[in-house]
Amino acid sequence: GKPFVLLAEEIKVMEDYLELAKLQFDNKFDFSFELEEDIDPDNLEIPSMLIQPYLENAIIHGLSAKSGKGSLSTKFLLDNKGHLICEIEDNGIGREKAREIKLKKGSAHQSFAMSLTKERLELLNRQSKSVISVHIVDLKDDKGEACGTKIVLTMPFKEIT
Repeated sequence: GKPFVLLAEEIKVMEDYLELAKLQFDNKFDFSFELEEDIDPDNLEIPSMLIQPYLENAIIHGLSAKSGKGSLSTKFLLDNKGHLICEIEDNGIGREKAREIKLKKGSAHQSFAMSLTKERLELLNRQSKSVISVHIVDLKDDKGEACGTKIVLTMPFKEIT
């Protein structure tokens, strides 16, 4: 595949993926994509297949085990250093709970997507002189209880002129 793809195309692929995942999980969650107004998805290329594994992870580990309706929001914004920021937020059970469930099940499902993504990040960072970083925030409610996970991906982008 191409190392960089149009943001518009990548969003389309992710929307198709999420529609299928919704069917698979009985409409257990809703999803949304949001772009800051100065972002033109038809004029911006990002590293391909970088975001989807995080969406997959959020659904499988965070949202599928949640009682009640889940939500998954993906926002794109630009920082002042010439990076595209992608924020993926879910209102799932949180990483600690997900880990406990995994241990109970004795499930060896070490998220394949995530280890793959980690390797890909390292490769992309070596190839392009830029740095793609991932920052994970455990969201808490007023009582300090886990109420989801937020992933902040910082990545380079190319503008098509």
